[in-house]
Amino acid sequence: MERAVDAVAVLGALGFGQDALRLVVADGLRGQAVLTRQVDRTQPLLDHIAAHPEFVQPESRRNEILRLLEGGLEDISASRPRVPWGVPFPDAEGHTVYVWFDALPNYLSVLGFPESGYEDWWPAGLHVIGKDITRFHCVIWPAMLMSAGLPVPELYASAR
Repeated sequence: MERAVDAVAVLGALGFGQDALRLVVADGLRGQAVLTRQVDRTQPLLDHIAAHPEFVQPESRRNEILRLLEGGLEDISASRPRVPWGVPFPDAEGHTVYVWFDALPNYLSVLGFPESGYEDWWPAGLHVIGKDITRFHCVIWPAMLMSAGLPVPELYASAR
């Protein structure tokens, strides 16, 4: 399962250790979850979009993301408990990596991250996405990159 090894290695290289993740007890049905601190990324994301209004296109999607950010971000789950088919979460026995935290780092791992040379291809100049996944690509992924001190893609474009 080479992809799983890559995802776990990239999560570690992205700085998702004790400072960015915390194990918490969520309400009864969900049990425990590993959360990532999105709250700390609200203002940096707002500042980035203000400085680079072209970051999210078209304008209707940018406005959608701005309203979301202006409402404030909450910490979000980076793991799922008791899912046997997922990628094991480092240092959290019984947890697997939530699909978005496995998938998004693949944009970097396919380029060879964290080995040198990935910088020749990153950050992406244009990232074309579907409008139904705007939040993941225009909020969660840039927040992950900012947490790791890595540059975000220059432009996200989606359908109106």
